[in-house]
Parts: sequence; C-alpha cells; structure tokens
Amino acid sequence: MNKKPKNTPETLRKKNKSLAEKVEKMEALIEDIKTARMWSETRLQNKLEELEKSNEDLSGRNQELERLIKNTGKVRTRLENQLNKLKKEGPLPPAVSAAAGEKDVNGKTRELEKAFQKRKELERIISDSPAIVFLWHATEGWPIEFVSDNIRQFGYRPEDFYFRRLHYASIVHPDDLERMVTDVNRYNREGRVSFIQEYRIITRSGDVRWLEDHTWVRRDASGVITHYQGILLDITERKKAAEGLLQAEKMAAIGTMAASVAHELRSPLGVIKLAVDNIDYRLKKKDEKLKMSISYIDQKVWEATKIINDLLNYSRLGEPVLVKTDVNALAEEALSNVIIDFPDHDAEIVKNFGKVPGLMLDHTQMRGVLQNIIKNAFEAMEKDGKLTLTTKFVKHANKAEISVTDNGCGIAENNIEKLNKPFFSTKVKGIGLGLALSFRIVKENHKGEIAVKSKLKKGTTFTVKLPL
Repeated sequence: MNKKPKNTPETLRKKNKSLAEKVEKMEALIEDIKTARMWSETRLQNKLEELEKSNEDLSGRNQELERLIKNTGKVRTRLENQLNKLKKEGPLPPAVSAAAGEKDVNGKTRELEKAFQKRKELERIISDSPAIVFLWHATEGWPIEFVSDNIRQFGYRPEDFYFRRLHYASIVHPDDLERMVTDVNRYNREGRVSFIQEYRIITRSGDVRWLEDHTWVRRDASGVITHYQGILLDITERKKAAEGLLQAEKMAAIGTMAASVAHELRSPLGVIKLAVDNIDYRLKKKDEKLKMSISYIDQKVWEATKIINDLLNYSRLGEPVLVKTDVNALAEEALSNVIIDFPDHDAEIVKNFGKVPGLMLDHTQMRGVLQNIIKNAFEAMEKDGKLTLTTKFVKHANKAEISVTDNGCGIAENNIEKLNKPFFSTKVKGIGLGLALSFRIVKENHKGEIAVKSKLKKGTTFTVKLPL
C-alpha cells in the first residue's frame, strides 16, 4: 500500500508555484475573453448602424418611389380626363377609337417634345448672339432670376447667379455702380417703361468691359415694379474706337495748333537768339550780372524752341526708318547722352546688359525714347541716387526688354495710367509731351509697349518691350 506523501516545505512550495501559474493563466484568459467581447460588441454596433442607415436609405427610396407613382397617377388621370373631354366633344373615328388613349398620350408627348426643341433652339440662337438676355428682381443688389448662357463670355456661369453666389450689382464696376443706381431710381420716379445705360463690369478674370444695357421695366397689376428685363451688349471695342477717333481729332487739333505756333514763334525766337549771340560777341567786358542775364535769355529761348519741336514731333509722328539695331549699344548711347546733361549728378549707374538679338528699329526715335525715360529717372532721384539700366531677351514672348529703374520719388498709382496722355505732367517745368511721344513711338512705330511700375518714395521702373 502506497503511503500518502507528506506535505514537506518543498512539496508545499511547488504546489503554491503551480497554483500561482494557473491563476496567472486564468487571469490572462479572462482578459482575452474581455477583449474579444469588446471587439464583438463594437462590430455588432457598427453592423447595427449600417443596417439602420440602409433602412433609412430604403425608406427614402420608397418614399421617392411612392411620390413618383403618385405623380404618374395624377398625369394618367389628367390625360384620361382630357381624352374623355375629347370624346364628349364628338365621336372618335372607329379606327382610332380603340387606341385613342395611347394616341392621345403620344400626341401630347410629341407636342411637348416640339415645344422643348423650340425652346432649345431659341436658347441656342440667344447663346450664339452677342446679346445677353437677363431678368432680375427689382430688389437690392438686383438678384438674377434668369440670364442667358452667353454670360460665360465674361467668365461667369448662369448658376453663379441662380444660387445667389453672385448678384448683378456685385459685378458692376465700383466707380460706375452709384451712378447706375442713381439713374435707375430717377427713371423709376419718371415712370419710364424702358431706358438705356452704359457702364463697366468686371469679368471673372478681372478685366474691365463696357456694356450697353437696354432695360424694360416690369410692374404688377398695382403698378409696383417687380423686375427689370432686357439685353446687354459688349461695346468695349466700340468705346475703344471712339476714344481712338477722339484721340485722332485731338492730334489733328494739336497739329494745327503746333503749325500755327511754330509759324508765329519760330521767327521771333530766331531773332532773339541771334540778338543774344550778337550781344554776347560784342560785349568784350561783361560783369557777372550781365553774363547771367544773357545766359538766362539763351536758356529760355532754348526751352521755348523745345516746346515747339515737341508739339510738332507729337502731332506729326513720322514714318520710322527701320534698321537692324544693337539694343545694348543703343541703351549705352542713350545713357551717355543723358549723363552729359547732368554733370553734377552723382548717381550710381548699374548696367545689366544681356544677350539680345538685333532688332529692326528706328535708331533715332528709340534713342530719343530711352533718353527721355533716363532723363526723367535722373530728375526723380537725389544726387546720390541709383539708376539701373537692364536689357534682356524674353524667349517665350519673343521680345526684347529695356528697363530703366531708379530709386527716386516714385509716381502715384492713379497717375501711372495718365503718363501716355499728352499735356499730363507732374513736373514744374514742361508741358507733358515727352513721355506721351515716347509711348506713341513705341506703340505705333515699333508695335511694342511701355510698362510702368512705381511706388511713392521707393522708385520707378519703365520697361520698353519690343517684339522681334
């Protein structure tokens, strides 16, 4: 007979260790069970949410289907009523009677299709025309109820207005909006049924376009204005042509005036010049005051002669004599000629000449343009200013650029666009023809342009852009 083992300390230690390991495994198993339960509950919850969402979708679709069925029933009832009405008006031909309902429906369908096609055709005609058709509410901002698809020529879509992301007043040029609103209010007070306005709008890309607005007023039964309807025409090119004609007329007037001034003043100025030279030659001993007076008269005669020459040059811009010209050499020559006239100016001169192909230019005219721009730069700077003369070839634009940059007083932003206008000047001296003549030479005789960037008290950059 086996004897029962004794509970020795060693035996008890082993039993305790074994029991502890079992407890530890049990705890780990419990944790695994908890984790698995949580994971199962989470998945179950997600599945329940998905089912609820599916039920909602199905419910929505069922409601939509019921609505469609209901509407279809209404249409069917309406068609049947129309058919019964036709039957009451007179018997249908026997050959048609059996299929009367179907033919009546098909006939109505064809009529609707024809009407729809006719509307599409009218919309296409309008969209292909230059006239934009509009209808807007007579409320603040003029919200648009309808605008034809060709509003896209200005970068806008009809939907931009239909969903009230934009209203018509928001695209009218800010400088014209107040005048436009004032005129509309006045026309309404006068009881007009229609009116015409001209104003500017700003396109989606930021361009400015002129519009001619033909508007008709719509009123309700009580006479209250509810809508404005009409057409819009882009007249930007017409405006430019009118400005060009006005400019041409102005040039003709300047030419006539210049010829008259030249005839009347050149002779007496020539006599004064000869007299001053004769006095200067004959007076062997001249005191300082007399010398200054003679020099002053001579200077004023030169200034008056220059004004006459500027008038004649601007009004009678001659045909260019185009020859292949080294742009860098031309810029260097113009700079050297101007520096001679400013011997006391201690400006720092920086030259950044690039590799530029030879251009077909009128050497004399373009040298005068550059000299005029450089001269203005010197006059705008202090004596210790900095002038940078840059030439480069812009390959992607196939153009040469000549830039004159100074760190002078700068030009006010609202004056930059006036620089090409005759008789506009910010200087104390001069009548404002130098830059205007430069703009004309570059644009009309060389098919180029002059770009101007400036900041007050920071400086100015004139860039002459010439095509190859």
